[in-house]
Amino acid sequence: MINWWMVFLGGGIGSLTRLAMSRWLIQPVPGFPWATFWTNLLSCIIIGVLAGLRSKGVLQPTAQYLLMTGFCGGFSTFSSLSLETLGLLENGQLGMALLYVLLSMTLGVLLVFLSMKTALAL
Repeated sequence: MINWWMVFLGGGIGSLTRLAMSRWLIQPVPGFPWATFWTNLLSCIIIGVLAGLRSKGVLQPTAQYLLMTGFCGGFSTFSSLSLETLGLLENGQLGMALLYVLLSMTLGVLLVFLSMKTALAL
């Protein structure tokens, strides 16, 4: 049960951090989603460090739920997609990695578009 609370707490903190970044980051070039771009990249760095610590046995399971699943999940799910893609690549599954990224991005954009249009039509 403690792991559920760790995910809950970390997710809330991650979400609030994402909101703060979207409000405070300077937009050097208008029209480009800089806050999301930097949030996704920063989250990839964080989850990479945490995955390395987990592999070394330094990151305890409770901290993994708090930081990787919770914080990084609330901050950006892109980091999870990136870590899982790396895992596929490290296992020699290049085709599966490419398929995962291609399907995730293509279907994600398509589903956002379709659901937005559906909601606007209601």
